[in-house]
Amino acid sequence: MTNTNAQRAKVFHGTLDKTSGGLTKNDLKKNEYGKIVSKKASSAARKNNNLGSFKQTKKGFKLSPAKGTKDYKEMLSKKSSRKSSKKSMKKSAKKSAKKSAKKSAKKSAKKSAKKSAKKSRRKSAKKSMKKSRKKSRKGKKN
Repeated sequence: MTNTNAQRAKVFHGTLDKTSGGLTKNDLKKNEYGKIVSKKASSAARKNNNLGSFKQTKKGFKLSPAKGTKDYKEMLSKKSSRKSSKKSMKKSAKKSAKKSAKKSAKKSAKKSAKKSAKKSRRKSAKKSMKKSRKKSRKGKKN
């Protein structure tokens, strides 16, 4: 199937398990216009204020100020300060992620060492079992 809207409808109504992109019924919702959309993409668009020239306020939506005005410049400066704070947060998150990655690498190395030790023990046990079977077979033949 090529029409994603048709696929989403089938998944949403329960006649299909997944879309070609892998979305399940739990990943889909209807927006305020009745269109079936991805929950994740919808929330991301809201967070980004992906509304074109409109801006969401507590009261509703209003037009953003015209380019070149003081209000417009003020709005841009607020956005840039938010972006810089987000960047600093991302940097600190990356550092902590690196630390946790190192810790997890050490843990996985320990686990793999344990697994390889188990495998070698199993192999040696199998070999000894085979030898004992051969000996017992030889004893029965004689």
